Amino acid sequence: VVDGDGSPLVPDPHPGGNTSTIIVDRAAALKLLPVTNEKFFHVLDDLGLGARMTHPLTFYRVHGDNMTDRATPGAHQEYMADVCGEIAVRLADLRITPPPWASRSALRRLTWHYRAEA
Repeated sequence: VVDGDGSPLVPDPHPGGNTSTIIVDRAAALKLLPVTNEKFFHVLDDLGLGARMTHPLTFYRVHGDNMTDRATPGAHQEYMADVCGEIAVRLADLRITPPPWASRSALRRLTWHYRAEA
């Protein structure tokens, strides 16, 4: 994670991922669509269906023109809380007819996890 000039903002690589760094199984990802944020795809990693790189291959630049507001205190956190709430709703809906890559119990556990993050 770097600033507009390319200087690091955090000492370690970002633990999440962004749209240029996430690799997902297409068939699994289709069950999550439509998504409003790449955090939706973290569900697949939470279920053991993801892979993590040990060394970053790209930079995530944070600057004044980013889609999410990081300048207003609390705005980014509120946005991410809303995203986590959306994920919890989607996972609860998936429990009705679970996809082949997740059990009802795993979806229930993740639903509560993302509700707590929201």
